Amino acid sequence: MGNLNKIMVIGNLAAKPTLFNQDPNKKPMLTGRIAANDYYKDAAGVKQKRTTWFDFVIFGKRALSFFEYMDKGSTVYLEGDMREEVFNSNLKAYPCYYADGQPVLDQNGQHFQAFIQVARKQLKLYVSDWKFMDSKPQTNMAYGVPVGTLPTPQNVAATFRPAPVAAAPATAVAPAPVFAVNNMPTGV
Repeated sequence: MGNLNKIMVIGNLAAKPTLFNQDPNKKPMLTGRIAANDYYKDAAGVKQKRTTWFDFVIFGKRALSFFEYMDKGSTVYLEGDMREEVFNSNLKAYPCYYADGQPVLDQNGQHFQAFIQVARKQLKLYVSDWKFMDSKPQTNMAYGVPVGTLPTPQNVAATFRPAPVAAAPATAVAPAPVFAVNNMPTGV
C-alpha cells in the first residue's frame, strides 16, 4: 500500500516572506510562516479560537511570484507535503550544579561544565501549489491600477479630453442627372 502526505492550509501570512538565492544561476527559495485559525467550543460552550502556525518553503518560479504578490496578512491557500527537518545545535558549555545548588567541581577544583549539543526537529510545509484567497480587488500590475480602469499615459496631460465630434451640417444634394431614353443608341 502507498502512503499519502498532503497538507492543504488556508491562512494569513505572519510577515512578508523571505526570498533567498536571487542569483539567476540558482533556484530561488522562499521561506515564510502562515497562521491557520480554527474555532471550537470549550466545555462551557464558549467559542474559542485556536491558531496553528506552519513554516513553509517554496522553490523556483512559484517562489518569485509568491514574493512579488504576497505581503503580511495576505490570505493564501497552500498545498504541499510536510517534512521533518533535523539539525543539531553547536556544542555549548553549560555549568553543572548539584541538587542543593553547589557547583560540581572537576579534578582540578574548577567548575565542571558539560558540553551539550541539542538535536532539534522542525516540521515544514514544502509547497507544491498556492493560490490567492484575498477578496481585495485585483490590480493590473503593469500599471498599478485596478483592473478595468485605463491608465493615463505618462506623456499626456491629465487634463486632455477629446472634443466631441459635431454632426456634419446638412448640405443641399444635387439632383442626379436625367438621361433621355430616346438618346440611347439602339442595338446595345
